[in-house]
Parts: sequence; C-alpha cells; structure tokens
Amino acid sequence: MSIRRSAHVAWRRLGDETIVIDLNGKRVYCLNAGGGALWSELDRPQELPATDDGTVSDDVAAALAFVEELRSCGLVEDAGEGSERLTTRGTPTLPPPAVVWSEPLLTFTGACGKYAGGGEPCNSYPENS
Repeated sequence: MSIRRSAHVAWRRLGDETIVIDLNGKRVYCLNAGGGALWSELDRPQELPATDDGTVSDDVAAALAFVEELRSCGLVEDAGEGSERLTTRGTPTLPPPAVVWSEPLLTFTGACGKYAGGGEPCNSYPENS
C-alpha cells in the first residue's frame, strides 16, 4: 500500500520541529525531528514496508505506528501504488517519529487564503472590525 500527504494539509519545518496544519479539521500538529524527517519523505507517494512475515525492526515498527497515527488524524491518505519505498531507517541523531502535540485552531483569518482543491477560503472574516 502506498501513502501520501492529504491535499488539505499545509506544513513548514521550524528548526527541529515540523508544524502540520489540517485545513479541514482546523487543527495544528507538531512533529518531532524524526517525524519531520519521515514527513518530508512524503513529497511523493511512498510504499509502506511489507510486514507479511510478522517480524519488523524497531525502526519499521515505529515508522508504521507513526504513519497510522497520521492516518487516524487525516493527515495522510492512500495513494494507490507508489514507486518508492518509504525510508524507515533511523538516524542515530533522530528520535523515533512522533506527534509531539496537537491543538485545535480556534480561528482562521484571511491569510489562510485558498489551497489546492479547497474552493472557498478556509474561513470568512469580517472586513471591518
């Protein structure tokens, strides 16, 4: 199975953390350095490692658990068949991928603008306050 980032997310890397904004769910997520490294691999659809034999390394298990968390949050989606295998090898300097925190966005402003496939602006805002 292959995954990709959902079309309704925006993200930026800030230092060692990656901030992901779910424009539909109006929620912001912070990924640690390991999560940000895996997230950056999703520039194109990625094939998940197969676990048919039931044995997986700690790196693969952590990556698959992280991907499942992203999927449950609606941040990634199935992409059909991918051409590249998701990189799950850990780097000694990076922690296992994780969502560090998340919280709802209470308001969106006009700066949200439009996003691909979104149609209307994210939220309306008063023109005169």
